[in-house]
Amino acid sequence: MPELSRSTIVQLRCGDLCVEIAPAIGAAITAFYKNHSAGERFDYLRPASVQAIATGAISEMASFVMAPWAGRIRDGRFSYQGREIHYPSVDPYQPHSLHGFVRDQAWVLRECQPQASQHESSQENELSQALQNVSAQRAQHTSTCAYAILDFTHQATAEWPFSFTLEQTIHLSEQGLRIELVVRNQGEESMPFGFGHHPFYPCDAHTLVQAQVAQAWQGDHEVMPIALIDHPAQTKLAQGLRVQEEEHDTVFVGWQHEARISWPAQQESLIMQASAPQDFFVLYAPANQAWFCAEPFANVTDSFNLRGRYAPELIGGVDIAPGQGLTSWFSLRPGVAYTHS
Repeated sequence: MPELSRSTIVQLRCGDLCVEIAPAIGAAITAFYKNHSAGERFDYLRPASVQAIATGAISEMASFVMAPWAGRIRDGRFSYQGREIHYPSVDPYQPHSLHGFVRDQAWVLRECQPQASQHESSQENELSQALQNVSAQRAQHTSTCAYAILDFTHQATAEWPFSFTLEQTIHLSEQGLRIELVVRNQGEESMPFGFGHHPFYPCDAHTLVQAQVAQAWQGDHEVMPIALIDHPAQTKLAQGLRVQEEEHDTVFVGWQHEARISWPAQQESLIMQASAPQDFFVLYAPANQAWFCAEPFANVTDSFNLRGRYAPELIGGVDIAPGQGLTSWFSLRPGVAYTHS
């Protein structure tokens, strides 16, 4: 498959739903929306701007995968089976390595059943040529209107001495969006691994998020975990928390693998679900923004450095043996809006 340019957007359609993907920008989703019969569009995820796509600004995408860890690693350092690992931060203003590195590199589009072409003619030509040698085995995806399969390969380096592959399958059906992630250890020794998804949702003064969670990790001034605490947002989340009423950068344990985002004024909602080991719920709601994040994580912040001090179910992260792997999924399913009492 020829390498696709940064501006190439793969568009999947099913009924009135559409998802757009940028393989060269960390296989990020750039938009997920519904087209109304009146010609209007509702964005379930904050869409990436033309400028963000042109510059490859990953933090301005609609959603992206984080791996081989999610969140931060303190100073980019941890010990693993007697080996000192140092993966330096790529941000000169941030000492703690953030959200892994698969988001920072291009993925390979291996297979696609788009059900639609690109908006731009130049993108149409490029993607059409790229897909000429792609075998779309649609029989394997009978419940899916459209799908794309993207691959990522990491060969061991001094900074991250563990070889692995990732396969991301993005399914779009009339029920919504589902992303399956398969990781496999291609090395000759055990490797540590964490991951998560980073969706950005639009919000206004009425937007609600609901989730069943347990305790939360209290963070220091650098948002690094220092203790598990009972958090006042637990009750608010169970009842429906208005995301613009308070700031959050909070990691919750004991998540029940489901959250609901509602936009009552627009009569729209999403059910977000994720499978194990994505057992942690992250709420990121900065002040004065028209977006927020409700994220499924398979590890808490700095989990590699918390091993041995806390139970695995409180910090997450896994060890994958040579030749072994794991599969996990994340989904967004549009529904009827919830109204707050």
